[in-house]
Parts: sequence; C-alpha cells; structure tokens
Amino acid sequence: MRTSYCTYACLVATAAITTGYATTLFVSADEGDDSNSGMSVSKPLRTIQEAVNKTALRPGPDVIQILGGVYHENITIVDLDSVTLSGSDDVEIVAQDTAKEVIYVKKGDVTLAHLRVSEGRHGIRGAGSPEAPIRLTLKHVESVDNVERGLRAVDVLDVSIFDCQFLGNGTDGIKAQTDKLNRLDTSFTVRNTRVAGSGDDGLDLESLGDIRLHNVIVQDTQGDDGLSIDDSASVFIEGSAFVNSHADGIDIDDTQAIGIVSTVSVGNGDGGLQIKAEEDFDTDSVKIIGSDFLENGADGIWITEENAWIQSVSLSSVLATGNGDSGLDIVVSGTLKLSAVTSENNGEPDVP
Repeated sequence: MRTSYCTYACLVATAAITTGYATTLFVSADEGDDSNSGMSVSKPLRTIQEAVNKTALRPGPDVIQILGGVYHENITIVDLDSVTLSGSDDVEIVAQDTAKEVIYVKKGDVTLAHLRVSEGRHGIRGAGSPEAPIRLTLKHVESVDNVERGLRAVDVLDVSIFDCQFLGNGTDGIKAQTDKLNRLDTSFTVRNTRVAGSGDDGLDLESLGDIRLHNVIVQDTQGDDGLSIDDSASVFIEGSAFVNSHADGIDIDDTQAIGIVSTVSVGNGDGGLQIKAEEDFDTDSVKIIGSDFLENGADGIWITEENAWIQSVSLSSVLATGNGDSGLDIVVSGTLKLSAVTSENNGEPDVP
C-alpha cells in the first residue's frame, strides 16, 4: 500500500520545520527517472544512489525520501554533512551484487529509517577513520538474510540503533569494533531491538567505549554467543533477554565496568553469563541486579580472573536455577557481595 502524496508532503514539511533540512529529494523505483530533479513527489529519481550522489554535492543536511517499492541496488554514502534515508513499511533494498554490502557508509552523519535491507555481503556497513568520521543512526530498520552481518561497523564514532531487527544473517547479527580510533571516543547504543538466527554471534562488540543495551532480545544464535564483548570501557544492559544461544548467552571479557539490570539469560548451550578479566586488563566493578539465569548448559553465572583483577562483584535479587553446572561460580580477588540471591536445582554446588 502506497503512502499518499499528502502524507509525504506533511512528513517533509515537519522535517523541514523541526530540523531545518536544506534539501529533500524523492525516489521511486516504480515511477522515477534519474533524469528528473527529484525535488518533488511528481518528479522523483529512480535510484537511491543517484539521490545520494546529488545530496553529497550540496552543503548542509539533507533528506532522501524513498517511496514504496523494491530497490535492487548497492548504495555507497560519502557525505561531508548529514543525510537521512527515510522510507516506509513497504520499502525494501535488495543487493544487486550479493558480494557487496547493501548500504556502505564511508563518511558522514547518516540516519537510516524505515528500511528493509537484504541479501548483501553485509546489510549495512560503516567504515570510518579519524580523517573520515562516521556517526550512524538506525531507526525501524530490518537487516535480514545477508551473507555475513546485518550490521558491520568499524571505527564509527557513534552507533545508535532504535526499534530494529537483525534476522537470519550468516555470521553476526551486529559486529562493531574500533581499530584506528580511540575506543574511549566511541559509543554504542541499542534500544528496543531484536537479533535472531545469527550464524555466529548475535552481537559481537570489541574495543568500544560506552556500550548500552536497553530492551534487546537476542535469540537462537546458531554458532556462538548471544552477546560477546571484549576490551571495552563499560557496558550497561537493562531489560534484555538472551535465549537459546549455541554457547554463552552473555560473554564479557576485559571490560572495566559492567552493569546488568532486569535481564534474563536462559536456555543457552553453555553459560548464562561469563565474565573474565585477563591479559592485565582489570575490571573495576560488576553489578548484577534483578536478573535471572535459568536452564543454561553450564554455569548460570561464571566470573573469574586470569592475569588481571576484578575489584568488586555485587549481586542483588538474582535467580540462578536449573543450570547444568553451578548456579554461581565466582572466584575473584576483590570483594563479593550477595543480597537476596537464590541459587537452587543446579547440577553442581555453587563456588562463591
């Protein structure tokens, strides 16, 4: 079903008033022509790439309004300013070349909204550098059935993901890391998002700054962990669920500050939660509050050290039941505080 001209006009007018967008271009796979100006619904461009090329030449922020339809393209974005690609529920971008990512962001402050991307090497790829900074925001995006990752982000200053789905991707649902950037300069936020059926990890996050996950569901990870975090500054997980991963539901190594609140990790092949400090990378604090670790193949919670130090571990209102090994296996050099913790019906005694 197509959105009416009035609906699009109202959306564009609202965007112009609230955000001061300098240019809006329209694209229609069914009715467009790349020889058109693209400046109105009645004269849309045919390809998203042509719209991206035009906005890159214009100073200031821009909007590309993508009308309903299926677009067979591989899109590359290099923009000195900011650009928003905004679609609707019936917009799908399918990779024309499956060896390339559907959308490749090389530079700019880029927002992708109300799009479905599929069948590329990666659904979305962002690759930045100190010379070509990237900020990437995804809103109501579905990245599905890609050969490798739903999202691949390397050296992206800020990744913000809201109300998205990453489904059935060949390796990771989401892979993000820093290489050339200082990790403390980066942030990574995911809210109200589902990651399911990934071939390797659900989320694989490495060498990042501030990581925040709110109301994230990760399920049926086929190859490894639901969530894997390494060498990062801090992570805060709230209201999330990690279900039926092949290995650990949550695996966090070498991260300085860890907070987990109102979260469940259940039915995973190995542990519900594994935290490890190693390679001389100390962990300052681990706080777990109001969370459940149930029916996992190994330990409900396993926290340990190897050539590093965990200064404090605090568990409050935690439930660990029905796990194959211990409910709690915690061996640290620092302080351990347990309050209102229930660990029962596990395969082995606890090791606190």
